[in-house]
Parts: sequence; C-alpha cells; structure tokens
Amino acid sequence: MYSLDLRKLKAFIEDSVHKQEWFAQQIGLTGKMFTNMLSGKIKLEVEAYSKLCVLLQVSHGEFITEINDKESVIGRMISTG
Repeated sequence: MYSLDLRKLKAFIEDSVHKQEWFAQQIGLTGKMFTNMLSGKIKLEVEAYSKLCVLLQVSHGEFITEINDKESVIGRMISTG
C-alpha cells in the first residue's frame, strides 16, 4: 500500500522561495483549499499533486511512501479512535 507523505510535501513547499498562496494560484486553487489539502483536511487530487511536482521540479514519486499492512491498520485505528 502507498501513501502520500503530506508532512514531507508541506516541508518541501515551506522551504521553497515561494509562498503557499503562489503554489495554490499556479495549480488553480484558492489558498484556503490548498492549505486544507496540505493539512489533510481534504484530499489532494492527483491532478493538483502532479502540477505541484512539476512546479517543485521533483519526480511524482518524491512524496509517495510505501507502508505495510500493519502500519495501515494502526493508522486506521488511531484515526477512527
């Protein structure tokens, strides 16, 4: 199973010379929507992720991590309480 590492993506964006608002505008989103995507409140759509990777000049696999089934089960248990 694979997962998007939002913390790594957000840190990468914060370390860039551009602000989040700039990235949001470049991929056609509002600043609020972009912030919500980076915080995991709403899903980051594949198209937006692809555009971000192009803007950041990284491969599309840069922020994708493989998780094993045990980690997946633990994550679901924590998120569902």
